[in-house]
Order: sequence, then C-alpha cells, then structure tokens
Amino acid sequence: MEKSITIDDRPFYFSFLEGEVMSVNKHSTTRVTGHGGGGAISTTNLQGVSGNIRDISISSTVETETEIWLKDRNDKETRISLKNTDIPCRQGHRVACVIIGDDSTRWISSFINFNARKITRLISNDELFEMLKIRDVPAKTKRVGLVAAIAAFTTCTVAGFAFSVMKETGAPLVLGTISGLIFSSMLTKRVEIPREPGYIANTKAFEDERDNAENWAMNNLYDPKNADFSYLTPAQQHAKTPQQIEAEQRALKEKRKSEGKCTVCGVILNTFQEQAVGYCSTCKTR
Repeated sequence: MEKSITIDDRPFYFSFLEGEVMSVNKHSTTRVTGHGGGGAISTTNLQGVSGNIRDISISSTVETETEIWLKDRNDKETRISLKNTDIPCRQGHRVACVIIGDDSTRWISSFINFNARKITRLISNDELFEMLKIRDVPAKTKRVGLVAAIAAFTTCTVAGFAFSVMKETGAPLVLGTISGLIFSSMLTKRVEIPREPGYIANTKAFEDERDNAENWAMNNLYDPKNADFSYLTPAQQHAKTPQQIEAEQRALKEKRKSEGKCTVCGVILNTFQEQAVGYCSTCKTR
C-alpha cells in the first residue's frame, strides 16, 4: 500500500505496514568511553617531587532498541527494530507504521496503535525536511520607490547647486548631493512579489500530506478488508478487476473481427479465404 506525491518534480512516497503485534522485546546497551590520564612525575636528590597527571574523564551512554514482530492479514511476519524510542504497544495490539521516503531511502516516521488510538511520531517534520532535502522556494522580490528616490536626489542636488552659485562656494553642492543620496536610499526598498493564487509552500504541502497519511491509516488500516483505498496512488486506486480485463479483451476481438483483422495479433487478413475462415497466416491461428 503506497501513496506517492511530487514536490519540485521529485517523487516522495508514503507506504504503510499494518498487522498484529506478536512480540515486543527491548534491549539496552551501555557504552562507556573515557579519556585523559597520563603525565609524568619526577623526584630530585633533595627529595623534591614535580610533575602532573592529566584528569581522567569517563562518560557513558545508554542505547535502547525495541524489537517488534508483526503479522499482517496474510500471515506474513515482519521484524521492526527501533532505537531510542518508547513505543506504546504490547502483544496482541493492532498497529500500523507510516513509512516515508524517496527513491533511495525510506524511514518509519510514525507508529500507530489502534487499540490505544495513539499516533507516535518517530521523526519530526524538520528532521524529514533535512533528510529528504525538501526546501521552500524563496519568493521573488522587486525594488520599489525608484521614482521617488530619483526625485529626492535631483531636488537636493539642484538646491545645493543653487546655493553654491549664490554663495560662490562648493559646500552647499556637496551637502545637497550627500543629502540626496541619503534620502533616496531611505525611499527605496525591496518587497516580495505576491505568489500566484493557490500557491502552497513545499514544506507545507509535505506536512499536509503527512497528516493525511496518518489520519487515513488510523481510520482505515485497523480492518484493511473494509478500507477506503481511494486515497492511494491512481495506479492502485484504479486497478482493473479480472472481469474488466476479460470484457476489454472480448471487445477488442470483436472490433478486430469487424475490421477484417486477426483477433489475436491484429494483422489484416489479406485473402478472402483467410477472412472467410478467420485463419491468420501470420500467427497461424483462427
């Protein structure tokens, strides 16, 4: 069972694993690491002692692994191993996993316990964005206020030039030019160009689809026989039944027969005798 979506022309997949918990085992491993120590101590004939010994640092970490065996509705058993995660389940519970990934790698992102009616997210959205390299496209910007900036710069420069002529000194012109540059820079700024109507950010689209996948699994996979599979990919949603395939084959044979073609290979029957008896010299059938 799988649902596929496309973001920035890249496919992403939401697949599902459901079943009954056959066993749950938890294992803990403690890792101890240390560093430091060493150094040198020396003595003299006068019984003096000198030297140093580096401090010793010891640390430990505990890793927990949860092993779960599931049996699906077809009696197939699957082993799931999760590290450093507290999974609320026990033997006999009906559960499901939501598995998210791309063409190269997939991860168990959510664990659903139907008996407890609880969804546990094992990987956050931000972690998935980083792992799957999902990024939002920055909005385009444009600079506004250029007309007002040019007008302010021109006004200040002209005023400075006029005062310079009157005072017969260049100081007002310099001051006017500087003032024009300051005012013009204050009047211009960059603003975002509005997005197209209906635009959805990449991260938002992925978050929404993840919510949909979890909700669909919670509402449908407790009893897959009665599930609504219209949520899944079109290839699965519109899979043809054997009766539909047989009806299409019959219709194709009747169409070929009415067009004077072989009902098996579709080649046109060349001679009147071939058409009369329906014998095809190409595929040797009638």
